[in-house]
Amino acid sequence: MSMELDFDEKSYKELMQALEDVSKNCPDYIKKTLKKEGQDFVKAVKKEAKSAVEEHTGNLTKGFRLGSVQNIAGCYTINFMAEGKKNPHWHLIEKGHEMKIPYTRRGKRRSDGGQITGFVPGRQILRPVLKEWDKEHGKRVEQTLEKLKEDGKL
Repeated sequence: MSMELDFDEKSYKELMQALEDVSKNCPDYIKKTLKKEGQDFVKAVKKEAKSAVEEHTGNLTKGFRLGSVQNIAGCYTINFMAEGKKNPHWHLIEKGHEMKIPYTRRGKRRSDGGQITGFVPGRQILRPVLKEWDKEHGKRVEQTLEKLKEDGKL
């Protein structure tokens, strides 16, 4: 996915300077805003996951969580984790998996890992959410910068 931006060098430098000023003057505001964005992203992924899967046991979305906001070389990041101890099966739903029968008719475990009976295709839950998120995120950053200008912090 490529995006074309029409910036001249002067406006680009002004934008970068404004973002650096915000990160120096209001790191708490950035952390709070980034945490809120992350929580909204988790809500969007949960909504998409519930609509993509027929059987709702509740375990699929329990493991969604956010990491802490980190400042690495002036760049603030937050990690979204979809797979963990509570839902170790996320990758099977996202990418698909083979259906296997691990036992014989007599109840003994198969030595070859199981007889393959079919394939369950993946549901691709994160990809549509990320596409939609890319469209909205730029608008949210602009709104945040405008709000900071109004508050006099920028």
